[in-house]
Amino acid sequence: MKDEMIWSPEKVLLVIRDPENMKAEEIQDHVKEKDNTVAVLLVRNGDLGKGVFANTISGLLKKNRIAFNLPGSQYKLGEFAVQFVVAELGRHGKQISERLAEQLVNRVGMDLGYLSFECLKVTTYMDALGAGPQVEREHVAKVLSQIGTDDLGRYLEALKVASVPRVLRALTLVREATSEPPTLMTIAWTQNAAIQWLQAAECARQGLTPKEGAARVEMNPWVYENKVLPVARRWGHTNIKNLLHHLARAKASVHRGHLHPWVGLMTHLVQACDGVGSGR
Repeated sequence: MKDEMIWSPEKVLLVIRDPENMKAEEIQDHVKEKDNTVAVLLVRNGDLGKGVFANTISGLLKKNRIAFNLPGSQYKLGEFAVQFVVAELGRHGKQISERLAEQLVNRVGMDLGYLSFECLKVTTYMDALGAGPQVEREHVAKVLSQIGTDDLGRYLEALKVASVPRVLRALTLVREATSEPPTLMTIAWTQNAAIQWLQAAECARQGLTPKEGAARVEMNPWVYENKVLPVARRWGHTNIKNLLHHLARAKASVHRGHLHPWVGLMTHLVQACDGVGSGR
């Protein structure tokens, strides 16, 4: 396997999707080599099934296997998010009660990427204080009050319906919650959401069912159909691409030293929202 790869002096991560097409010997040989310069990540959607591939994977050490399955209902998704926060902070050497983890989820939302980022910020803040491993309410409150995550959530909800007045009001709250305009953070949040909307819009344009679309973009089916796809349909493929173009220009203006990048971002968002309904 290694001899077939493009030579690189750096360490390499090789991601292989649909690994059931690989020969069992290739997987076994790499494990035996114990090559620390090449890491191989095999990604498969669904159960292992039966056969040679399933037997080969089952024979690997448990520490080398990760099973990740999001629950299909909103209620269970909330419980899953709480347990994710507990585990993620535990990975950083911190301990948090389920009750406090639930409060964090209620503030930030159930997006695991955002939750992972918040857990990292809480950990960094506690380490800077020299605090012990136990996460306390004041640690979480301090981090969230500085970031304005709740207000960013309201902003994204307003953006989903392309309401200019609501977007401007929400952005005002975001700005008031921070000492400096969080321009780049707001752009990053918006880009992450818009990319998901664009993926769903493209799947819909190709005629995929919600179930097929969720599988294509590797997203929880309930979240895809009830949270992402409606926004993609409301905005439309063309307008979402236009939104991403506006965000790219807003980000570029920050790096070019724009005198008022926050105002510039608000202007770009207003222009993007104005286009919704005029074209798909």
